[in-house]
Amino acid sequence: MESNLESYISIAVIVLLVSLSALTLYAIAVLARFKKILENIERDLKEITSRTLPVLSNFEIISSRLRTILESVDDQVSIVKSSVEKIKGVADAVAEFQQRVQEQIESPIIEIASTIGSIVSGVTAFIHRFRGKKEETSY
Repeated sequence: MESNLESYISIAVIVLLVSLSALTLYAIAVLARFKKILENIERDLKEITSRTLPVLSNFEIISSRLRTILESVDDQVSIVKSSVEKIKGVADAVAEFQQRVQEQIESPIIEIASTIGSIVSGVTAFIHRFRGKKEETSY
C-alpha cells in the first residue's frame, strides 16, 4: 500500500510539475504578447509625440498672433471710442451754436418780417386809397 501511495504521490508530483511547466509556458507567451503590446504603445506614443510637437509649436505661434491681434483691436476700439466722443462733443457744440444763432437771429428776423409786412400793408393801403381818390376824381 505504501508503494501504491508513493506511486500516487509520484504521479501527482509529475502532474503538478507538468501543470506548472504548462502554466509557465503560458505565462511566457502572455508576457511576450504583453511585451509586443507595450512596444506598440511605445512606438505609437513616439509617433504621436513627433506629430504633436509641430502642432503645439504652431498653436503657440497662433496664440501669440491672436494676442497681438486682440491687443491691436483693443487699441483700435479705444481710438474709435475717443473719436466717437469727440464727434459727439462737436455735434453738441454745433447744436448749441445753432440754438444760439437761432435765438439771436430768429427774433430780429421776425421783427423785420413783421415790419416789412406792416410796410407792405401800409403801402398797399396807400395805393388802394390813392387809386380810390384817383378813380373818384376821374368821374
